[in-house]
Amino acid sequence: MNRKYVFIRNDDLYKKDELFLNVSEFLLKHNIPINYAIIPARLETELMRYLVRRKKRYPGLIDILQHGWRHTNYNLDKSDKYEFGTLRSYSQQKRDILKGYKRLKGAFGSMFLECFVPPYHGFDNTTLKIVDELSIPLFSAGVFIPSNKFSFSQIPAVVSINDYANDGKPLNIRLELMIKRFLSHMNSPNTFLGVVFHHKTIKKSRDLKSVFNFFMFLKKLEQEKHIFLVPISKIYKSLII
Repeated sequence: MNRKYVFIRNDDLYKKDELFLNVSEFLLKHNIPINYAIIPARLETELMRYLVRRKKRYPGLIDILQHGWRHTNYNLDKSDKYEFGTLRSYSQQKRDILKGYKRLKGAFGSMFLECFVPPYHGFDNTTLKIVDELSIPLFSAGVFIPSNKFSFSQIPAVVSINDYANDGKPLNIRLELMIKRFLSHMNSPNTFLGVVFHHKTIKKSRDLKSVFNFFMFLKKLEQEKHIFLVPISKIYKSLII
């Protein structure tokens, strides 16, 4: 089993609530890096101030990423959601990507890692073209797009902690399933492996405990020298990809 660089990405972040603080402080306490994909249009001042303070204190444990603009679903087919996709024009997509970029750059300055995360992991070729034209260096969705025509680096998160029913309601989080999913990707040829979750859908204390136990499982793998837990910025700067 090759030793992999593993990153954890928490999506849909925009406010500082109790659940977010529980997750954030747990990760910091155990020295586990976390990548926050923030919804720019919804970003609240309290969260911004909290992240700035924590980023200053723990610069190697927190990365701040762009998660679209408003996280609005524009697709009429509710089974295939996207904020950036075929029903949105080039100008509409570029306008929103730029607004999100400028909002986070203004809020966090050099603390903002220029990495675009499309909401719902939905995008089309127009989205990719715009990310490339804007010279955004990193793109993190749920899959890798085989292509050599774009200059940005792809760092997909292929392991998902959360599961949802057909009506969109979150299902119980099963530790054994999370571990099985993660281990199934350990023999992939990539040198890195991404894990994505949405803390806001973790409503039950037992589910939160399962998530924390999964994080500690990853920490144990790191202690046993099977993986490196890293922020996305380290993967990029080290030219691992």
